[in-house]
Amino acid sequence: MSKAVIFFAPGLEECEGLLCVDILRRAGVEVTIAAVGGEKIVKSARQISVVADALAEELDYTVFDACILPGGIPGVPNLKADATVRRVCRDFAAEGKVVAAICAAPTALAAFGVLNGKKATVYPGMDADLTAAGASYTGLPLTIDGSIVTGEALGAAIPFALALARILAGAAQALERGGADFLVICTNTMHKVAPQIAAAIERVREKAEAFSSRSAQDDLLALPKGDKSKYVLQTLEYIAAHYADADINITTIARSIGISEGHLSHVFKKETSYTALGYLTLYRIHMARRLLADCRYKVYEVAGMVGYRDVAYFGSTFKKLTGLSPSEYQDRCR
Repeated sequence: MSKAVIFFAPGLEECEGLLCVDILRRAGVEVTIAAVGGEKIVKSARQISVVADALAEELDYTVFDACILPGGIPGVPNLKADATVRRVCRDFAAEGKVVAAICAAPTALAAFGVLNGKKATVYPGMDADLTAAGASYTGLPLTIDGSIVTGEALGAAIPFALALARILAGAAQALERGGADFLVICTNTMHKVAPQIAAAIERVREKAEAFSSRSAQDDLLALPKGDKSKYVLQTLEYIAAHYADADINITTIARSIGISEGHLSHVFKKETSYTALGYLTLYRIHMARRLLADCRYKVYEVAGMVGYRDVAYFGSTFKKLTGLSPSEYQDRCR
C-alpha cells in the first residue's frame, strides 16, 4: 500500500486538503495528515478546525511515497516558512518521490527550488513565482511532469486528487475506489474497463497540454509582479471558487473576506491594476475559453457554466476580450 503525507498549516484551503485525503483513502492510499505550526488542531482559512494525525516535525518521512501541499492563505505562507516542509519537499523531489501542490502551494515548491526545469501550474496570477524559479507555466487545471504534480485551484481539486490516486494506487483502483463516480457512471464491472478509461484520461491530458501551448501566450489573467496582500489573495481565491455564481458582486466578495467594499476596491485596484469585478470578468472568460476548447459544450451551456444568464451579453464580452465570438473561438480549437 502506498503512503502519502499531506501538510496542513494554519489557514489552509480546507476543501483542497480534505477532498484530497478523502479520495486517496478511498483509493486505498494510506494518508497521514501532518500538522504544521506545532499544534495538532489546525484551523483552516475559514476557521474550520481539523485534527491532524501527527505533528510534521515528529514523523519518519522515509516511509512515505508522496508529499502533498494544499493551498489557502495564509496556509501557503506558513508552509513556505516551515523547515520540515521545505526539507521533505526537497528530499522527495531529489529521490523521485511524488511531490504535489495545488492552488497557491506550487509557489512554495518554487521557493524550495524543486520546480526548476519542470512544467507546472498554479493559481492564476501567481505564475511569475514559478517562472522566476525556472519552471514552465502551463496555465492548465492540472499538470504532471515526472514526479511533480500541480493543480491550479479549488476547481481542479478532484482531478488533482484523482491523478494522485492513479499514480499511487494504480489506474484500476484509483478509478474504481477513488471517486470515479464524479466522472463516469459506476458499475460493479468498472474494473474491466479501467485501463481504457485511464488511457482516455491520458489522451485528454495530452490534448489539453497541446492546446495550452497555443493559448498561454494570450493569457487574460496576467497580474503585476510583486507580493499581494492577504485580502487580494483571498479575493482571487474567492473568485476562482465562485465565478460560476451569476449573483456574485463586490458586496458578496467583501463580506466573504471580512472587509468593507471600499477598502477591497482600493486595495485590489492598487495591487492588480484591475477592479475586483473587472478581474471576475477576465476569470470567467478565461474559464470559458477552456470550456469552449473542450468542444463538448454548446455556447449557451458555457455561458451558464461561467456565470452568465444572458448568452448575448456573454458573447459580446467574450469577443471584446478575445477578438473572436465564442463560436469562432470554438471552431479554431477543433
